[in-house]
Amino acid sequence: MRGGRRASREACLDCVRERLPGGPEAEGPPAVVAGSALALLVQRRLLGLAAGLEGVAVSPEGVVARLDPAPCTHRPPVLPAPVRSAVLAHLQAAWPEEGCGVLLEGEGGIRFLPLANAQAAHHARDPEAFPRDAHRAFTIEPSTWLRLMKELEAGGDRLLAIVHSHPEGPAHFSDEDRRQAAAEGLPLFPGMAHLVVALQRGTPVKAVWALWRNGGFAELDCPLGE
Repeated sequence: MRGGRRASREACLDCVRERLPGGPEAEGPPAVVAGSALALLVQRRLLGLAAGLEGVAVSPEGVVARLDPAPCTHRPPVLPAPVRSAVLAHLQAAWPEEGCGVLLEGEGGIRFLPLANAQAAHHARDPEAFPRDAHRAFTIEPSTWLRLMKELEAGGDRLLAIVHSHPEGPAHFSDEDRRQAAAEGLPLFPGMAHLVVALQRGTPVKAVWALWRNGGFAELDCPLGE
């Protein structure tokens, strides 16, 4: 029962609301059904009876079906200390250039995969197309990205977040970061987070998560220590 209570407290109601019939903006009888279903879920959570993320769907005919849990995209990933240390070590090694990598999740938990920043090579080859150097931008080679996507599809791991650093810059998901991550106002990878780490003189000083919410990126602090 203790595990059930802990899972219930950690569940995300936003995820449940999004999966109810008609969505959060539904009106009329379907909304009444959806509201009643949500009330039932809340009661079960308070009693410690619900799973970490439990949902139900009610068809127009009144048939109730259980919704399988989906990864929550409203909260940032929780990084184990060894993973956080690996992220910071890679970004420090890349300083004074921007470092980058990805966070992946599979059967073994969360892991960090460091990637090379190809921005310097692109800038040297075509400074007009790539006016920023590697001190102020990062690029993941398309071939590297394609290979990673194929490996994830074959292995079943999930892409949690793209990580990059701001050497001597603020821990902030910049306007350029937002343009790159959400071309034409739509996220390139819905449900994926972004982690930005600011360094001063090569030392990590602050980090933030950027999560896509309600048509834009919201920033949340990411603790660097325990």
